Amino acid sequence: MNSYKLGFGLVVAISLFMAYFISKPSEPDAPFLAESSQSPPETRHIFSALPNDWTPKTDSTLPSSPPPPPNKQAVLEPLLTAISSIMQELSILQKQLFNPLTPYQPIDVTIEQTYQPRIDELSQQLNQKIMEASDISKPITQRFIWEEALSLGLEDSISSLAINLFNNAIDDALFEDMLITLSSGGQSTEARSSLIFNILLTSETYYDSGTPDKKAGESPANPRLQRIQQFIETQFQQEADPEILKAYLDIYHIMSQNQQWLVSAERFSQQLDMLRTRIAPDQYFSFRLQNANLTDPSMDMASLLRDISSTPMTAEQRKNLQSQLGNTVFMYISPNTLTVSNQALPEPLRQLMISYLESGLTLPTLQDRYSLYEYGNQTYAIELLKNPEQAANTFYQRIVNSQVPEEQIALVLTASVGGDELIKRLQQNTVLRQHIEEQLQQTQQPDKQNTLQEAVNILKGAPPMAAEAPLEAYGSTTYYIDDANTTGQYEPTLDNGLPAAQYPSY
Repeated sequence: MNSYKLGFGLVVAISLFMAYFISKPSEPDAPFLAESSQSPPETRHIFSALPNDWTPKTDSTLPSSPPPPPNKQAVLEPLLTAISSIMQELSILQKQLFNPLTPYQPIDVTIEQTYQPRIDELSQQLNQKIMEASDISKPITQRFIWEEALSLGLEDSISSLAINLFNNAIDDALFEDMLITLSSGGQSTEARSSLIFNILLTSETYYDSGTPDKKAGESPANPRLQRIQQFIETQFQQEADPEILKAYLDIYHIMSQNQQWLVSAERFSQQLDMLRTRIAPDQYFSFRLQNANLTDPSMDMASLLRDISSTPMTAEQRKNLQSQLGNTVFMYISPNTLTVSNQALPEPLRQLMISYLESGLTLPTLQDRYSLYEYGNQTYAIELLKNPEQAANTFYQRIVNSQVPEEQIALVLTASVGGDELIKRLQQNTVLRQHIEEQLQQTQQPDKQNTLQEAVNILKGAPPMAAEAPLEAYGSTTYYIDDANTTGQYEPTLDNGLPAAQYPSY
């Protein structure tokens, strides 16, 4: 479980860092899909333009460097001037593509064709100029970019992009200045949250040393990690913004899962309980569920579920927790997930989970894409609990036998959780496809048409309708770390902290 939880925490926090470039939508997250977190339109195109072989640096601290010699300074200054010009032009172009007052509106095709090539070109130039300037003097380049980002505004996606290009190589003096900005509260919640994940999520934050026989506190981590821990624990005492506290907890939780031995699981639990009344209840229980080991016979899930049931929260918050519980089941026992456990769930816990998930199922509507995915994925989680080996087959039978259009569409939309064989069986069922095509022809409501068309596309084997997908499905740039390489790739992510790579339903 240690390796699972480490990977789990890694994807959680890195996936989240881009989620705060703009305000989050109020709709609940879709389980087994992409948790908040979509990559907002402002960043989606910028990151796509970066070179495929670009990787972030992994050294976490750099000694202060003297000013470059005059001959190199003469080369550095034009590079910094170019970086400033590129950042400003990118910021202007992004604002042409996206209206900040309506950030979730689809991009006008004509405007995109006009501006996107230039954005791609400038993004590559920015990366190149930063690398060239950093080769001359990283501290000076970092300081310059930081001041440019402050000038543009940390809410600007270009500021976040530029800072992220050196986020694991910040010299001590600049790092302390950034911490002051974080703790001062002078920036927006979105800007501060983005900065938290940009500068506190270093490779050492989640590095697995490969020595699981050690205990917390036995081997001190490097000074930068110790400073991060000290800073976060201080902010736990002082910070008033619930969303910022949640971001700090995400980083702190990953530190409790790695093997640098700074934060023990007990220490994390103590800090979490201290913050319980200062963060949203679904966020509090989300961390509790992340730490739950469903295969442990001593796991008191009944008490946790009673605590969830008796805690006042909104319907949306309760729905989010129900979704995460289904996601947790999926990751533990689905044959189609990389984190599947070889241990069976204890029988009392299995029956308890079936009862709890079934009692929380509510019939979705075709207008609410989120509820459709939630219903389908929780239904599959229930089938997994009943019989993992037969879950795909029973899910198929539920789809073809359903007489309720909303239920049938919900199950089709999430059918890929059952694997390729389930999808193939559905695509071979021409009667089912014709039935849904008839519904599509009869409806005149655009939102229903989009949902039904997506179901038809699945049954035809057509590509998903990315432009019409729920906002969370767009994902973000996620970095997967192993001992040898660090690679960046586009990956759907879940805002509640669950790795979307485990959920093939989209």
